[in-house]
Amino acid sequence: MSLFELPVGNFLEELASNSPAPGGGTAAALSGAQGAGLVRMVAELTLGNNKYSQWFHICREVSKNCEELYIRLMAQMQLDADAYFGMANSYRMPKQTAEEILARSEKIREATAYAAYVPLQTMTMATESLEEAAKLVDHSNPNCASDLGVAAECLRACVIGAYLNVRINVNSLKDQDKKDQIILPAQQQYQRAMALYESVSGAVSNTIG
Repeated sequence: MSLFELPVGNFLEELASNSPAPGGGTAAALSGAQGAGLVRMVAELTLGNNKYSQWFHICREVSKNCEELYIRLMAQMQLDADAYFGMANSYRMPKQTAEEILARSEKIREATAYAAYVPLQTMTMATESLEEAAKLVDHSNPNCASDLGVAAECLRACVIGAYLNVRINVNSLKDQDKKDQIILPAQQQYQRAMALYESVSGAVSNTIG
């Protein structure tokens, strides 16, 4: 059973246990899934009220996009845990002969790069979800403003948490080119996401008063 299929209580027990995974990367992905889900909820609640029919075309698009995004972010929960265990298993490979040492080193490089790439994907999905949230600013049911605000907070937490995981894993890579292929896009995603968050959060605050 995948982590996102567990009952909430069981998942939290796993998260709070002494197992290193699921850990921060999985928790970040869950925050992102919640955020994308809330953005879709705001779109759906707007679609359910003909008073806001002038925004229906926007909300339909947002609803469709966020449905895909929250499903993908739920999958990231398991992928992040799997990436950790893949990296941990690579360090357990035998290292008695020259061939074994070479194979082990290569596997560690691959697993570490993948463990950094997975949270980069999480960041990208959360940033895309914030872009969807921004579309709903001034184009959605104002009674859902607090929900849109909470969505933005969840997505911000996702981006920050995933970025931390990118950075800590990238630090273990010795290949500078491989590092740059991961950390530079991550930095761009972070900056974009924070700008979107500020925009959505500010608009929500203005609406609520």
